Amino acid sequence: LGATLQKFVDYAPLQAEGRDNAILVIADGGENCMGDPVGVAQVIAGQPIPVPIHTIGLTDAANEADLQAISGASAGGTFASALNGS
Repeated sequence: LGATLQKFVDYAPLQAEGRDNAILVIADGGENCMGDPVGVAQVIAGQPIPVPIHTIGLTDAANEADLQAISGASAGGTFASALNGS
């Protein structure tokens, strides 16, 4: 997750004025590439035009905490669980 989110740091289309952008992450697990997705979400939130990261979990409660942390670290991101409808 961290490596994928890193691709959006300084990604010019997300920083275009007048656009209502968001990043949507649909995941069936947590971080598995030794990255820091929460740290990257904070970097994205600190860019000149903050972009929310919305996460949807197709996973158990243990990995849901990771996805909640990613969306919580972003600018206005939300989390939803596909397993329990919340």
